[in-house]
Amino acid sequence: MAASHTPVERMASRCMPATARATLAFEIGGYSLHKGIGKGKSILSTPVCVGGYRWCISCYPDGTDKCKEYLPVFLVLLSKPAELRVLYDLRFVNKASRLSSSVDSCLESPRVH
Repeated sequence: MAASHTPVERMASRCMPATARATLAFEIGGYSLHKGIGKGKSILSTPVCVGGYRWCISCYPDGTDKCKEYLPVFLVLLSKPAELRVLYDLRFVNKASRLSSSVDSCLESPRVH
């Protein structure tokens, strides 16, 4: 009996996560004037929409109960809670030298405001 020469169908599949990218510059003018607003009180950047979600940067000039030794700065999800993973890099930029330094870089679920 002759062997069957039925063509074999070749298939491929790919799984790609949905991604979105953005850069948000949050300049805090007159930073020293914001000092003294109170521990645990924040100033917020203008909200932006990235990937269909609203985000902002939150900064606590006088710190928080947990963060007393450094300036707490956070990426905040303003939209309804969702299962997200976010890769972000928060940087301070020296206006005079234009050099930046990373202050927080992470792949995690964002803080929900």
